[in-house]
Amino acid sequence: MTQTRIRAGAALLTSIVVTSCGSSSVTTDRFAARASAICSNTTQREQALGPAPRFSTPTTSNLGAARMFLAHLVPILADAAAQLRAIGAPDQNAASANAMIAKLDVAASAFQTAGAAVAHDDVMGFWNAFGAAVRADEDASGLDAELGLTLCSQLATGPFRSTFGTPTPSLGPTAVASPT
Repeated sequence: MTQTRIRAGAALLTSIVVTSCGSSSVTTDRFAARASAICSNTTQREQALGPAPRFSTPTTSNLGAARMFLAHLVPILADAAAQLRAIGAPDQNAASANAMIAKLDVAASAFQTAGAAVAHDDVMGFWNAFGAAVRADEDASGLDAELGLTLCSQLATGPFRSTFGTPTPSLGPTAVASPT
C-alpha cells in the first residue's frame, strides 16, 4: 500500500509540474497584475532620483543637470522594459503588450540620445529626442488602457511632469507646456 501511495503521489506531482510548466502563456489579468507591480516599483525608483532639473529656458549650460538626471533614468527604464518583457505577452492582447514595451524601449533610447545631444552642446538635439520620448509615452498610454493598466503609462516622462508641466509632442524649446 505504501508503494501505491508513493506512486499516486508521484503521478499527481508529475501532472502538476507538467501542467504548470507546460503552459508558458499568461492571461491578460495576470500580465496586468505583474506589470502594474513592476511599473509601481519603477515609479518609486524614479521618484527616488529626486525632482527632474528645472529650467525655464534650455541652454547648453543648464541642460547639464538634465543630462545627469537622464544618465540615472535610462537604466531604470531599460530595467522596467526587461522585467515587463520577462513576464511574457498575455494570451490575448499580445500585440498591445509587446507594443507597450517597445514604446518604453523607444523612450529610454530617446532619453539616451537626449543626454548625448547635451554632451555635444546640441540643444535642439535634446529637444528633438525629448519629443520622441514624449510621443512614445503618449502612444503607450492608449495601450495601457487596453491591457487594464494604470501605472505604466508615462513611465518615461513622468519624472519631468512636475518640472515642465504636461509635455507636448511638438519639438523645440516650446515642446513643453508651462507648469500648472
